[in-house]
Amino acid sequence: ETTEEKAALVGEIWALLKKQNEAFAEKYPVLAMSGRPLTADMEKDVPSVETYQCCEMLTYSVETLRRFLAFLTADMAAGNSLVEQIQKNSIVLMGYKSLDDAERELAWAALAEMGGEPCSSCGMTPAF
Repeated sequence: ETTEEKAALVGEIWALLKKQNEAFAEKYPVLAMSGRPLTADMEKDVPSVETYQCCEMLTYSVETLRRFLAFLTADMAAGNSLVEQIQKNSIVLMGYKSLDDAERELAWAALAEMGGEPCSSCGMTPAF
């Protein structure tokens, strides 16, 4: 059951996770582009991070949401990013050494797919 309190908690948590996702996308744009769209208004064929996470969180109990919000707030206050940690764990499981390595390798692969043309954002050109 979705109560007003549950919806409010999900909204607060999503606002924090959205900020973390946006910061991650600034730091790792290629990795961010290779995943789901961030917000519901960006959806086409794939549910967005917002839709996926908010719908999942609505299945949690109010107590779980309260604890998650408290954890997320404290974690951020300590200078951490749950989003970045999740992405890092995923990348390592995929065989990359780090987020930076994955970002670089995926950027080169994307440039190669474009036929070796310089990237309009960063100016990188693959060395073939």
